[in-house]
Amino acid sequence: MIKFLIIFITSFAFVLFLHEITHFATAKVLGLSPKFIISKAGTPIVRYKNSHEYIKIFFVAISAPIIVISVTAILPNISEFILVKILGILNIINLLPITTDGEVAVYAILKLWKRKNY
Repeated sequence: MIKFLIIFITSFAFVLFLHEITHFATAKVLGLSPKFIISKAGTPIVRYKNSHEYIKIFFVAISAPIIVISVTAILPNISEFILVKILGILNIINLLPITTDGEVAVYAILKLWKRKNY
């Protein structure tokens, strides 16, 4: 039981780190001046100023789930990586508009669509 708990915490921390560092790197590359802050729940999150460049905001939002899913999907199918793979593939949920990443992506798409139609 202790071994599983250690594996779970380590796997979760790895996937969370990969997710947030991907947001940070994408925002940095796109010139959005990101910074890490710690949420009230104790998890790291990436913040950046809303530049009203909605295509950039869209890519920052979707980059982490896509990269995490991709990286964890190519890990070898050995017992040491199974939990990491499961947690990584579950990142697909972050693309739904019920999560912050999904909400930001939909927001950016709507802003781009509105700009195009006016």
